[in-house]
Amino acid sequence: MREHGQRAPVAVLGHSYGGVAALYAAGQSNEIAATISDGAFESGAEVLENLTRHYLHDPATPLWARSLLAISKCPGIQGATRLVFYLRTGQYIGSEMTTVVPALARIHMPVLFISGEQDFIAPTESARRMFAALPSKQKVFLLLPNAGHNTTYKTDPGKYESTVLEFLTETLGRTAL
Repeated sequence: MREHGQRAPVAVLGHSYGGVAALYAAGQSNEIAATISDGAFESGAEVLENLTRHYLHDPATPLWARSLLAISKCPGIQGATRLVFYLRTGQYIGSEMTTVVPALARIHMPVLFISGEQDFIAPTESARRMFAALPSKQKVFLLLPNAGHNTTYKTDPGKYESTVLEFLTETLGRTAL
């Protein structure tokens, strides 16, 4: 945008892993003026644990899938996965890349967290911990009742849109929109 002459404030919005990416970007760039993070999670390990717990206890999960999930909890599986990833990509996944928490300490611009009350993948408690870890004084938390991980917008589009627009208007100003 800047290379093409755009000078307006930049806001980023991401959902799930995109929400994590938006938080990482906000912690690394002075160009971002506001961040909206919907359904972000603290770490990939947290997501795997939440998914495993949910589907292991869901009677609708096929036996073969429950078996794979049970195996994924065996010691050494995560280390082996990191090794395979390194061998395939040349990139090591160190602890700094497996959690968004360190990036939160570097975020000093306005942030809107959006969480679905029924989200078992990235639970509201996790979103509240990330929210509390932000040093930014301009932060907003939107909890959407009855919303799951992928249904925050669909559950209440009016509330979602009005909260996002109000957040952007307050943080970037009406002329930026």
